[in-house]
Amino acid sequence: MADIRLFILTDNPRDAALDVLGVSTLIDVPDFVRIVSDPAQIARLPDGARGIGRWYGAHRSMAELAWIDRRAMGGISGVSSAFQDRLNEWKAARRAEEAALLRQILAGEARATFAVVAQAATPETIKPRQKWS
Repeated sequence: MADIRLFILTDNPRDAALDVLGVSTLIDVPDFVRIVSDPAQIARLPDGARGIGRWYGAHRSMAELAWIDRRAMGGISGVSSAFQDRLNEWKAARRAEEAALLRQILAGEARATFAVVAQAATPETIKPRQKWS
């Protein structure tokens, strides 16, 4: 767990990934983050771990109660403003990379579509416009 820099404790991993990291699938959670919803795993978080809780249920879940107990034992740090700034920088860089990739994909599709249209648009295939009265 030494390479984990942030534990997100939650009763809804997918929503927490979206809220905290801005990723819509758990597969997109970066390696430096671990999302934990199992109460036993929450109780075993190592001293010195940085954690943030995100809770979505109408009532306190077992995971949330485990987080409350673990924090009460001490040794857990929250998210500082400096860490939040770094996390925001990571999210901005990820969004920029995704936007660049999307532009490349769309540009490739546009070129492919244009090539198909250009091949199909020969003088023999272009019909004159009809006038409607």
